[in-house]
Amino acid sequence: MVFGDDNKRYTAACVQGGHPPCACVCPFNFDVKSFLLKIKAGKFDAAYRDYANKVIFPAIVSEICDARCGGSCPEQIALKALERATVRHTADRSPLRFNLPPRKGGIAIVGGGLSGLACAHKLAVKKYPVTLFERTGQIGGSLKTAMAEEKYLAEFALQFEGIIHTRVMDREIWSLDELAAFTAVYIATGENGNHFGLKDGWNPQSLSTVREGVFLGGRLTGGNHMDALAQGIMAAISIERYMRIQDMQGQPESFYIHDCALPPFERKENARPVEPADGLVYLKEEAAQEAERCALCDCTRCFDTCPFMQELSYLPRRVEAEAMGARHTDGLMGRIGTRMIASCTLCGHCEAVCDFDVSLEQLLRFGKIVLHEQGAFAPPYHDFYLRDMDFMMGDAYLAEAPPKKKNAGYLLFPGCQIAASSPQYVEQAYAYMLERHPDTALMLACCGVPALYAGQAERMSKVHDTIRTEWERMGKPTLVAACATCMKTFAEFLPEIPMMSLFEYISVNGLPSGHTALEGRWAVFDPCSSRKFPGMQEAVRILAEKLGAELEELPESGPRASCCGMGGHIYAANPELSHKFLQRAANQSPLPYLAYCANCRNLFNGAGKSAVHILDAVFGVKPMFRRPHISEGRRNRLAVKILLRNKYWEEMERHEMPDQRREYTLNISEELYKKMDAQLISEEDVYAVVENAMKGQSAVHNEETDSYFAHLLVGIITYWVEFRTSEEGFRVVELLNAYCHRVIIS
Repeated sequence: MVFGDDNKRYTAACVQGGHPPCACVCPFNFDVKSFLLKIKAGKFDAAYRDYANKVIFPAIVSEICDARCGGSCPEQIALKALERATVRHTADRSPLRFNLPPRKGGIAIVGGGLSGLACAHKLAVKKYPVTLFERTGQIGGSLKTAMAEEKYLAEFALQFEGIIHTRVMDREIWSLDELAAFTAVYIATGENGNHFGLKDGWNPQSLSTVREGVFLGGRLTGGNHMDALAQGIMAAISIERYMRIQDMQGQPESFYIHDCALPPFERKENARPVEPADGLVYLKEEAAQEAERCALCDCTRCFDTCPFMQELSYLPRRVEAEAMGARHTDGLMGRIGTRMIASCTLCGHCEAVCDFDVSLEQLLRFGKIVLHEQGAFAPPYHDFYLRDMDFMMGDAYLAEAPPKKKNAGYLLFPGCQIAASSPQYVEQAYAYMLERHPDTALMLACCGVPALYAGQAERMSKVHDTIRTEWERMGKPTLVAACATCMKTFAEFLPEIPMMSLFEYISVNGLPSGHTALEGRWAVFDPCSSRKFPGMQEAVRILAEKLGAELEELPESGPRASCCGMGGHIYAANPELSHKFLQRAANQSPLPYLAYCANCRNLFNGAGKSAVHILDAVFGVKPMFRRPHISEGRRNRLAVKILLRNKYWEEMERHEMPDQRREYTLNISEELYKKMDAQLISEEDVYAVVENAMKGQSAVHNEETDSYFAHLLVGIITYWVEFRTSEEGFRVVELLNAYCHRVIIS
């Protein structure tokens, strides 16, 4: 079985942080979001520097830009007006200069228009020897048709200030042989200009031609002024690479991205557009108000719907970086990263809402396995759940072929949580299936997911080996599961087993005779594990409607079902976050929930959210509105195992419930039961401490309260109890308090 790949980048396909629509249509791929955030904060100088670094001639671009970005903006932000405001309100527009060493080689620019000047500027500022050839006596080319000559000449003068380069005016180049002394050449002769026969074979990304060292771009290629300027900048990047390593293919990572990978955005209309008071240029305050309307388009679908990522304020790539770091870091940072890995429910909702199937579930599940193998995964995070799994695979385990048969056509696998909280479902379901198909076998077991959540792959494999062996012994029947988590686990790790949900089985074979009505309006809560089982989801809705329910779909249902907060053992690692998952799931609708996962139903009822299990109505069972206590659930599992074994397999040795009577009676209040459940303390743990105290071990008597304190290390957890005995000694023990921690008392 494959759990992960240590060399894989799990978030490689994530588009978060990618170019928004405005940047993709911009020929410069300008970082509009960063630009607007600076304007919003009143940092006009910083915004101007970003703008100037990208477009080179900001005073020109802000006047003649075709503003195609505005057409792609869902909020219709007045971006061009904000660019003009930035130029207007920047205190010092003097270009920055850096002391770089001179470069070798010579570069010829043919054409003194916007594209040629941009290329010349970008190369000359890096100290490359640049010579610009202009066939007329004036630079600027066709700019004179777009804006006032004095404005663009002033901008050229400002931006070329201090830049060493050569301009050869009134010189028309007729043949590239005239430029044989130069290492590289950029042809930017303008619209309908001389391309020296090189347009065929021209590369529009790198701007290279079929002739070594010669690049071509600008309005010569058919674009407008902004396209020409952008190509001049790109030509400089490609020429610089050529000057360094004689590669004509350009710098691929710098190629302009025009296809937006982000999902489409709808207009939110955050506020009404701001109009400049003078009708021309924004005042600073007006510009800040207009910039504030920006929706900051980005893909944060997973973050927006995941309490785990919201709690951390981490986006997927950050989660991956921290998870990978935790596996190679000791000390505090390693512990922080380990707790992060343990705080994900592994529900896969991130993948469900992602257009690119980026899954943190796979990443963090693999992280758990690696941490366990390194001995760095904190055992308290999963100790209780693993012991519970062992109980289900031990004392509560049952795997029997159909009564008086050897081979089975069907195998009912109800799952450990249904057996714990609603054993009557198991009894009724098995009787129902035997009535329809007498060749139905029964397996009371755990699917092994607690071991998966604990990162213990080998331990889970042993559970699956047991299930596979029993399935083969029974004749390889179709497994009928009542739990979506069991189905999800088996679909991945036991794919050879044919499988369907109990709800699909009932939908096909008809409702039992004892079913009751589901009256009124209900919201169906799909468990997160059911996302990839549409047949299961549909069957539940069919059954509910047959039972008379009026159904309403939740915002997150079907393939995007949300998590109740039970998965991944996160309760032990991060109980507050687990509660946030639960509250988020419970608050999707004011209607009562119709659940088909025992865990979901139990958690909702415990949080005060009205919820029933659909099997209540299917089998005519009185709904349960409280979560069973830990030990109550274990007794339920034993009881249903013994009941069914005695009922259907009479030829076997009859079994009875293990004698739970001890030498004393333990009284526990309902309030203390809730505290024990919250801390995952079972009655068995308390009994162990009290029995140890009865032997005279580690008990301290408090004379003021006439109570005893005692502790005992059970596995890796030390349990503490405070109790009071009756006048008859230990005949009756009243439990006053209980708690636990991972400290060894020597």
